[in-house]
Amino acid sequence: MSQTSKSPRDVIVEAWLTAFNCMAAFSHRDSPKKFTQQQLFACVVLKNFLRADYRGLCRTLRDCLALAEAIVLTSIPRFTTFQKTTHRLLQGPQPKRLLDETVEQMLGRNPGIRTVAADFTGLACTTASGYCMRRRAKAESAWKTMAYHHFPKLGLVCDTSNHFILAFQTS
Repeated sequence: MSQTSKSPRDVIVEAWLTAFNCMAAFSHRDSPKKFTQQQLFACVVLKNFLRADYRGLCRTLRDCLALAEAIVLTSIPRFTTFQKTTHRLLQGPQPKRLLDETVEQMLGRNPGIRTVAADFTGLACTTASGYCMRRRAKAESAWKTMAYHHFPKLGLVCDTSNHFILAFQTS
């Protein structure tokens, strides 16, 4: 059975240690070296844990300096730094390495998982609702011929005993 934490400090430190084990400190040798990728990743994890936006994350880190000190963050980045970091970290092989490291820390080398569940979901590429799309199909103008055939897909495999995500695949 997994143990979850309600402590923001525990969450940010655990995320920092996970990133420290599988991620380079800086994304480029000529980077400004003000913040490490591990620190920024830990802050983004904290943002998701607190269900805050990027500006709220900056305010939280300013108000609770103990959180910043826990990951050796000497100054608080601007909210755009977190936003750009999120987009950069979600591309390429980085998410897979982070998930693999998290699974290894959580379950160890011999996980002993009894049952898993897989879910594959197609996501819409538009903000238009199904109702709107049906209405557009009935219209007699030229723009009604537009159809959506391609959907980004996400597949997840998780442990059924604790809903811990073990693997993912996007396409």
